[in-house]
Amino acid sequence: MHVTILIWLCILHSCICVENICAVFCFSA
Repeated sequence: MHVTILIWLCILHSCICVENICAVFCFSA
């Protein structure tokens, strides 16, 4: 998966994902 897709998934899930990686991208942005 590309980073762009991961960030997009973050937005769709309101920065809430099963993996902490998603949360890191959301809080960093």
